[in-house]
Amino acid sequence: MRKKIFAAAAMMTILAATPVFAGSWQQDQVGWYYTYDTGGYAQNAMVEIDGAKYYFDGNGYMATGWRNLNGQWTYFHPDGRLARGWVQDNGKWYYLNDDGTMRVGWLNDGKYTYYLYTYDDTLRIDGAVEGAMVTGTVTLSGVTYYFDAQGHQDTTMSRFTQDGVNYRYREGALQWENINKKGDWIQYTTVEELAFDLQELLRERYENEAKTTANAELFKADANLMLTRLIGEGDTELFIEDVLEEMWGYHFSHDDDDDYWDDDYWY
Repeated sequence: MRKKIFAAAAMMTILAATPVFAGSWQQDQVGWYYTYDTGGYAQNAMVEIDGAKYYFDGNGYMATGWRNLNGQWTYFHPDGRLARGWVQDNGKWYYLNDDGTMRVGWLNDGKYTYYLYTYDDTLRIDGAVEGAMVTGTVTLSGVTYYFDAQGHQDTTMSRFTQDGVNYRYREGALQWENINKKGDWIQYTTVEELAFDLQELLRERYENEAKTTANAELFKADANLMLTRLIGEGDTELFIEDVLEEMWGYHFSHDDDDDYWDDDYWY
């Protein structure tokens, strides 16, 4: 659905329903409309009929689907009734407040917590749709959260290992375990911050180890495992070269003709 605010289409419309006068439903080749017994028809207004609310556009036809009314998104079922609570549209779930307006941001619904994309989220998160319920992982204000397939925020301590680093979700927020100090959990913020911290911890891990060829190979294996997915092969290789030169005394020279790195020892 379109998620841009219409400037004038519904400026005079109010979400509070207009008291209904006696009338009857009519249908033509365009759609449904409601005529009053006193004459005229419902037009450009929200009208309550038999306990349900309907919106009639400027031409007097009953609305279905998404409509932006006074800058607020609302949804109408295929039979025209104003939606409330959870609705599914085009494979995504949305939540409508009691007044019919679309909910965004955090939502506590019973015993579960959900997150519904805001307009600002759509500007920075690929694939985000305003109002849509989040599943999977999403980073909000520097904190990564996980939501299961039903949109429930994971508040357990679910744990997994990826590329040699342990992760867990506590109260729905992603944390990772210090690779040198087990049980020291660190709040996940961004990929860049994680990569920087891992580089520092890898330096720390091997700083006091014997500077042997075997340990150099272990360092290279750790760095390639933990960093390649985060910063790519090229930057990982540059990091490895810097540390091997700084801590092991390796020397790297570049052959411009053959475009490869050759390494040997300073000592």
